[in-house]
Amino acid sequence: MRITLDGNTCEDLDASTIAEAIEGGCTLAHEAGRIVVQVDVDERTLDVAELGDPEFTGGRAETVALTSLEPREVLLASLDLGTNAVDAANERFALAAHALQAGNAGEAAAPLQEGLELWQTLDEHVLREAVPTVLNSTPGAPTHDEFNALVQALEEALATIRQAIGSGDSSALSDSLLYEFPETATRWTDFFSKCTKALDGSGQDTTETR
Repeated sequence: MRITLDGNTCEDLDASTIAEAIEGGCTLAHEAGRIVVQVDVDERTLDVAELGDPEFTGGRAETVALTSLEPREVLLASLDLGTNAVDAANERFALAAHALQAGNAGEAAAPLQEGLELWQTLDEHVLREAVPTVLNSTPGAPTHDEFNALVQALEEALATIRQAIGSGDSSALSDSLLYEFPETATRWTDFFSKCTKALDGSGQDTTETR
C-alpha cells in the first residue's frame, strides 16, 4: 500500500489497512507540526462517515494520500468557511423572506431550513473550535467579551426566527429574515475579518484550543 503525505511518499510507513495508513500519516503530520485535513483513498476523497466506518477503514487500498496544513492555515480556512457560510445563509434567508412576502410559504421552507442549517454548521465547526483557538493564542485578535456578545446576539436572532416560525407569523418572520438578521450577519462577517487580520499579522502557528 502506497502512503503519501502532501504528495511525498512515506517510505518508512508500513500499513496493512487503510486505518493504519491514516494513523501513520497523521502521526507524521503531527510530528511536523501539521494537521491532516483530507484523506484520499485510491484518488477518492473520503467523507466523515467513511473515515469513521471500521469496516471500510479496515480494508486495503492501492494508495492512501493525506493532505495536511499548518495550524494557522487551518484556522484561516475555518474563518473563510465562516464568512462564506454567513453570506450563504443570508442569501437563503433573503430568498425565504421574499417568498413569504409574495405569499408563497411553501417556497420559503427550503431556503429557510438551509439557512438555519448553515448557521448550525458554522456553530459546530467554526464558533466552537476555530474562533476560541484564535482568541486564545493570537495577538491583536478580538476579545472574548466581543465574541460572547456576538454569540448572545446570534442566539437571540435565531430565537426570534424560530418563535415566528412556531407562531406562524409570516410577516414577522420575513421582517426578521430580511431586515433584522442581516445586521447580525454583518457583525459576524466583521468579526471574522478581524480574526483573519490578526492571524495574518501574527504569522505564527498555533495548536492551542479552548
